[in-house]
Order: sequence, then structure tokens, then C-alpha cells
Amino acid sequence: MLTHLRIKNFALLEDVSLDLENGLSFLTGETGAGKSILIDAICRLLGSRASQEDVRAGESKASIEALFDRLAPQALVLLREWEIDVEEEGLIVRREIQSSGRSRMLLNNCSVTLQQLRTLAPLLVDLFGQNEHQSLLDDASQRDLFDEAIDIQTSIQQLNMIASEIHMLQTEWQTLREREQQRQRDIDIWKYQIKEIEEGNPSTIEETELQSKKSLLQNREKVHSLCENLLQLIVEKDDSLISQLKEVERGIFDLAKFREGFAEFSQKLADWREGSQELVHNVESLRQSLDFDEGSLDEIEMRLELFQRLKKKYGPTLEDVQKQLEECKTQLASSLNLEEREQQLLTQTHRAVERYENLAQEITRARVARREAFASRVENELHQIAMEKCRFRINLRPYPISDLPEMEAEYPLYGREAIAFEIEPNVGEGFRELSRIASGGELSRLMLALKVVSQKGHDEHTFIFDEIDAGIGGRVANQVGERLKRLARSAQVLCVTHLPQVAVFGDHHYQVQKTLKHNRTITVVLPLDEEKRIEELARMISGSEITETALQHARELREQVEAGVS
Repeated sequence: MLTHLRIKNFALLEDVSLDLENGLSFLTGETGAGKSILIDAICRLLGSRASQEDVRAGESKASIEALFDRLAPQALVLLREWEIDVEEEGLIVRREIQSSGRSRMLLNNCSVTLQQLRTLAPLLVDLFGQNEHQSLLDDASQRDLFDEAIDIQTSIQQLNMIASEIHMLQTEWQTLREREQQRQRDIDIWKYQIKEIEEGNPSTIEETELQSKKSLLQNREKVHSLCENLLQLIVEKDDSLISQLKEVERGIFDLAKFREGFAEFSQKLADWREGSQELVHNVESLRQSLDFDEGSLDEIEMRLELFQRLKKKYGPTLEDVQKQLEECKTQLASSLNLEEREQQLLTQTHRAVERYENLAQEITRARVARREAFASRVENELHQIAMEKCRFRINLRPYPISDLPEMEAEYPLYGREAIAFEIEPNVGEGFRELSRIASGGELSRLMLALKVVSQKGHDEHTFIFDEIDAGIGGRVANQVGERLKRLARSAQVLCVTHLPQVAVFGDHHYQVQKTLKHNRTITVVLPLDEEKRIEELARMISGSEITETALQHARELREQVEAGVS
């Protein structure tokens, strides 16, 4: 709902500030006072094309600012997507127009593009009278209004969800299909790498052992000689280390008989002798290990070369080679699972399509069954507001039946048919789409009739009607006023009118005046109390000169409205 509007330096509007309330508000004033300028300013705020002529002469820029509260859920979703915070005080929409014609748009002091502003605007205000802001001309708005009026929006939301689910499944399936050739190539590569590594069966422990064996075999003669020399020194010579240790051990044993403390040396020598025997065993084992044929070294080198090739391709270490093996196995298993996933997608999509088609048929049946009654009620309303010969119908145009398979076919979010409102304003002219209607007044009254019939206005929404009383008067004006009043029970309605029979129904009344300030013409907008309202109604009845008769007539009109008598 629009709660505050401020306009500065826009054409004749030097500085206009309005606090607006819920219900039905009227803007009235003499011809040329500036009512259309006020509507133009609101249009600019909603995203219409700006120009340098909008800026008041002598000023550097014009600004239009509005405060909205109780925003529609769709508006809040959009603002969250744009990462614009909405505080408890509401949303401030601001547009600044430079004298060069360039402009800047702000939502709660966050800069936005003109397209963003135009996207948000229909969720805040519907303005009828200036074509570029008539949401009723949009097919989607017509569809939403009709679906809401016949109470199938819950079904539409469910269909939205199913259609979105199908689209997601199709997208994933198409991605898998597009990657099929590459997937097959990847599978071949993974299988080859697994086979190569598993056949090589590399092991860090084995590599260490082979490198040690290779070093021994390459230095076999030298190692053999060292082993022989050690064995000679330790056990094989007459004066070997073992023999001498035995002699020393016996001597110490004899000394121990005569001197305490030598016995422990005897035990140490015994330990040394046992250590020497262990050394002999190890040296002997090493010497025997050198008894390989010439082919053993070739086998070891070939094995180590295999490890080196694997490390060069998948390394740099054998641990990395093992990691590559596990990664290939994981990727292969995952890729093979994709075939199963592809089949799952086909099954899930088929089931979702069945649910979609069943619900879409229900929606189609509801639209077909209720469109005639809805159109009849709209026609009846139009006949009451100076469109006596007008005929109205809802055209349901089925989308072409696709012969594409389920995974490629389209499933519209809002059902299997497009919806278009069509009217025949005058007998014999034929039905036309609303966008081809020239009269802003006709379109405003049509919107009024639609909203009154549907009775689906929302407290958070604002409707602005301009030219709604064009070409009408008397009883018809009374009917228009009554219907505006009914619509304002469930929405905020702001209306520009020239007719007292319409304006008398307002909950709030504002007078637009043209005046002089410092020898310059400006337009001001004044809220009227009950006394001033009677005077304004009298002026609208009698013209520029307000007579006592006109005042009395104005009071009677107000009393009739207050009493509920039309």
C-alpha cells in the first residue's frame, strides 16, 4: 500500500508531499490544474520513460519518492533475490531525473536498474489510464486474475512445482546425454589405467627391497670379499676373534678367583662372544644371498623400470600411483552408476508427466466450465458503467500438441492453454484483444468491473484510475463510484475524476490547484476536510462560481452516500 508520496521539481510540482491512507481517495481539480502531471510523476516512479522536460525549469533534477508498506509476498521474494532489505517501515522507492534526462533508481537507498524497477512496479501499483502501466494488457496478468477469480490458484501452484520438477529432471538427463561420448572415452581411460596399475602391482616395500638387492648384485664381488674377510677374522683363522675371546674369558675367570670384581668382566665377554656369533650368522646370510644367477639382476631392473614408468605417469611416488588407482576405480563406479541414474531420470520424469497431465486437465476443465459465467458477470458490470453494448469473453487458446519425447517436450507452468481477455466495445466491430483498445477510460472501467466481479483485491495493493469517468455522467457515474467504493474495501484505490457523482464516494479527498509563488506557477495538492470537500464538490457541480444551491446539492450527495442510498 502507498502510504506517502513526495514529488520535487517535477514540471509544475515544486514540492508536493502527500500522506495517503487505505480505502478510496479522489484527486480533483479544475482542468489544467495539474492532475495529469501528478499521474505522470507516479508513472515515472513506476519506470516509464523520463525526459529532461520532466525537470522543473531552472532546477538540476526532479525527484519522486514513495513509501510502501504491507508489501505483497511476491514483491518480498523479488526484493530478497536482489538482496534489498525491507525494514518494518516498508519500502522506499525513489527516482531522480537529471536535467540532462538521465535518471537514477533507488530501492531503500540501493541502486537498481530501470528494468528492475519495471519488474517490481506491477507488484506495488496498478495504474489504469496510461497504457505503459496497465498490467491488464499483459497476458500473464489476465491469466492470474481469471485463475484467482475462479479459485484454482492452489492447483496452479502445484502445477508450477510439477513443471519445475520435470524441467530439472530433463536438464539433468540432457546433461548426461550430452556427456555420453566423453563418458565412454573416460571409462576406457579409467579401465586402462586400472589394468595397467593392477598388473604392475606396485609396492613401496617391494621397491625398497628391490633397490637394496640391486645395489648388492651390482657390487657382488666386493661384498663377497668383505664377507669372506670378516668371517676369516671372526671364526676361521687359528687366531680368530672368537678363539681369542675364549682365551680372554678363561683368563678373566681365573683372575676372578683371586680378585673380586673380575667376574662381571667375564660375563661381558660372554655377551660379546654371543654378539660376535650373531654377526657371523648375518655375514654368512649376506654371503649366501649373493648366490644369484645373472638373470636376477635383469629381473630386478625390469621391475624397477616398471615402477619408474608408473611413477612418471601417475606419481611422483608409488603412494600417488596407488591413489590414482583408487580414484580411477571410484570414477569408474560413479560413471557406471550414471547409466542407472539415467534410467531413474526417465522413470521419474514419466511419473511427473503423468501427474502434470492429470492436474493440467483438471485446470483446463475448471477454466472451460467457469469462463462463461465469469464473462457474463463482467459484461453485466460493464453494462452498468456506460459500456452497455460491450461484450466480453475469455479466449482459451490451447498450446500446440508436441510430438517430442517426454525428455524433450515442454510443460508450461500455468497449464495447457493461453488465456486472453477480449472485448467487443461496439456491436458489429468484432472481438479484439485489450491491447487494441484505444480508450483509457474503457480500459479503466473494464479493470474496475473485473476487480469488482473477482473481489480479489488485496490490502497491500494499490490501484490508480485515471480517465475512468471519460464520457459518462448521471446514473452511470453513480454506478462507477459505487464500484470503486466496493473495490476499496479490499485494496487501496486512488482515482482522478471530474464528476462529483463519483468523487462523493471517497473516503479521502485531495484537491489539485494551480497557484503563483514568487511569480512562478506551481501545482499544489491539498487534503480536504469535510467542509472543504463539500465546497470542492459544489465547484465540480456548478463550475468556478460556487452557489448555495450547489453547496446544498453537494451536502445531499454526501448524505445519500453516507446513508447508503445511490
